[in-house]
This record gives sequence, structure tokens and C-alpha cells, in this order.
Amino acid sequence: GRMFAKDGFAAAAVDAGLTDAMVSVHGDGPGLHDALVDSPGAFDALAAGVTALRAAGVERLSANTTVVRENVGRLEALARTLLGLGLRRAEFIFVDPTVGGAADDPERWVPRLSQAAPAMRAALEAGRAAGTSEWCVRYVPLCLFAGWLDQVSELREARAFDSVEHWAPDFHNADVRGSRREAARVRTARCAGCRLEPACEGLWRPYYERWGDAELEPVHG
Repeated sequence: GRMFAKDGFAAAAVDAGLTDAMVSVHGDGPGLHDALVDSPGAFDALAAGVTALRAAGVERLSANTTVVRENVGRLEALARTLLGLGLRRAEFIFVDPTVGGAADDPERWVPRLSQAAPAMRAALEAGRAAGTSEWCVRYVPLCLFAGWLDQVSELREARAFDSVEHWAPDFHNADVRGSRREAARVRTARCAGCRLEPACEGLWRPYYERWGDAELEPVHG
């Protein structure tokens, strides 16, 4: 979102056809956000960019947040920050431990689900309390969000689209959900008999290999 803080950029983007924008907000204020993106002043520029987008007429504004160890304890405060910025659509994404820094140093970046799930649910509750149900979570075992299934991104996608594809100049994945479920995620013996298992992608495989599945709470009956 920082580019939109530059004079005239948001208006030019709208003139070029921009109708929706999603910005990444990883901390509840400048200190944490700037540290996580390793760029002083990033949060203030982001906030200014959101203001400029709204002034330029972009009404569909949303946010995403990668949930990591350094921000997991402040997700509820971060939710209030999003509301303060007027971002009534948001997605809280449990960090993918198969790539990047989370794969290289999981002890630093990957939170335990027993801490992350309650924090992510509290963030969703903050959105509900403010009158929005357009906040979602991604990359989580469904059993830990049994009361929030209408706010799980993968389930929403499955209802809305026959398939989800990723395209890039040098990359094409024609079945994102299927390949992730079969190659990168795992349902364990603990999942057997859980009524949510057929729709659930389970745990990230590297997470299971490091920390196991004791944090899962299968839903029976």
C-alpha cells in the first residue's frame, strides 16, 4: 500500500482501471509492522496509502496479515488497527512453513497453533463485534475453528469457485487447492473420525514433522 501514498499515484491507478485493493498489515502499529517488513516508516506510508485510495474512490479495500511468532500475541490489537484504518475486509494467514524464512528458521517465525488459533479467533471476534463477517483465516486446521467455518478462506473459495489457479510469467498451477492438500498438508491419524476431515487440508507437513498433531481437536458426532 505504500506506493499509493505518493502524490497522484492512487488517482492514476483508478484512472487506469483499479477497482479493488488489498494491503498487507503485519503489526498493530509502526513499531511491530516496520520491524517485520524491515522498513522504517512503512506503517505510516501504508496508512497514508489507504487514505489516498479511499479519496480516489476505491471502496473495496481489504487487508491481509501473515500470522508469525512476533505478531501472534498482538492480533486482537492488530484487528483494532485494521478497523481504525477502515479495512472491513481482512484475512489472517497462518504462515506457510514450506518456503522462505519460515522454512529456514521455523523456531523464529512459526507460532504454535495452540497460541495462534485462539489469537486468530479473537481477531475474527473483533471484526464480528464491529459488524463485519468479511474477515477470514487461512491455512488452519478446521477443527480449531469449528465455530468459525463461514470465515475460513479455503471453504469460501470451494463454494465460490470450481478451481483456484495461480498464474505467473514463469509458473502455472491449475489446481492450487488440490496440490496443496496432497503435497504440502497432511491429515494425521488423529483426524480419523473428525466430521470436518473431508473438507480440511490439515496441518502443514513441516509443522507436523516438527511439532506433531497433539494440538488438533477433532470434532466427532
